[in-house]
Amino acid sequence: MQISGTNSDNPPLVERLAYIDGLRALAVIVVVLFHAGDRSGLTGVAIWILALGKLGVDLFLVLSGFCLFWPLVKSGSGAIKPLELKVYAKRRFRRIAPPFYAALLINILVSYFIFRISWRSEAAGEIQKVFPWNGQKSWIDLFSHLTLLHGLVQGCTHTFDGAFWSLSLEWQFYFLLPIIVWIARRSSVLLACGFVFAVTIGFRTAVKIIDPGLIWVDIWNENGLSRWAEFACGVAVAAYSAGAFSAAASQFFKMIGHIFSVTALWCLVIFLMLKKPNFYLHPILWGLACGSLVIAAKRPGGFRRFLEHPLLVRLGTISYSVYLIHGSVFQLVAILLIKLNASPSIRTITNFAVAFLLVPVVSILFFLLFEKPFLNPTPKNR
Repeated sequence: MQISGTNSDNPPLVERLAYIDGLRALAVIVVVLFHAGDRSGLTGVAIWILALGKLGVDLFLVLSGFCLFWPLVKSGSGAIKPLELKVYAKRRFRRIAPPFYAALLINILVSYFIFRISWRSEAAGEIQKVFPWNGQKSWIDLFSHLTLLHGLVQGCTHTFDGAFWSLSLEWQFYFLLPIIVWIARRSSVLLACGFVFAVTIGFRTAVKIIDPGLIWVDIWNENGLSRWAEFACGVAVAAYSAGAFSAAASQFFKMIGHIFSVTALWCLVIFLMLKKPNFYLHPILWGLACGSLVIAAKRPGGFRRFLEHPLLVRLGTISYSVYLIHGSVFQLVAILLIKLNASPSIRTITNFAVAFLLVPVVSILFFLLFEKPFLNPTPKNR
């Protein structure tokens, strides 16, 4: 069986790996639940726990590397297929851009509606940041989104929909993948991934030295070079799963998969990272944690059977649509709650009900209208 990319990269349904869809479903579930809690104005321990949903994006980044590299090594021969750049570029654009443009248009319409009635939420801050239209700055913002480069333009990463920032990151990874393939084909996957780790740490170090003020700025943290190590961890796991590593390297990956299945060590890593994030190693630690989760999911057992549950698999197939459209759904619900002057408890109950009931329904419709028509009909050179 064959698979493809991340939250933005689903293959033809007959070509899917069920446990990967299950992981994709888990990732999008925790992201949506975090946004439901955030829009409900939750604070304290509740929002701290729900904030773990941010890690769903880290898992998506690792799955992206895994899924894009897997077709190049899945033959089991240990050889890495060349990347046909023209075919690759056409398929990547077709896969990510049309659904994103549809979601962007819907978000603009929703934002304009909210602007016209002038409602906003005190608990969640501004519901929308698109209007009032601000001339040249707004046109630059729109153009950066249409080119999927908004993650590289300061002040444009979260303007239309906060979740859209990772689409720019994914788009940057598409341009960086050929570098990994080039190094891997001429040397080894381990060397390619080591190069990526070095670039990631070097980039983050250079930013800290040149302009420390950029450390916590969105444009820095959401830059492809800053998060490239997570993508590379997915590449390494794909190579391991295809038997493209030496016996010693394969044993190492088998070991970290076993460590994750025990969970204690990675729970400690997560706790420490949340309490005191490591500036240099953040992408590598999270990449290793999520990569070992993919390895653990591949192993036969209860975890894999759970991930392959039909409901999770079906949710995984529409995860890109869920990710794209859930923000607009929450915006519309927010203005209704404001109009009704809903209490905090009612707001919380409603947002979580929307997360579990309305978001999936709207996402299915969006998938059928704007995503499924652009799925690649054949698995050639994914």
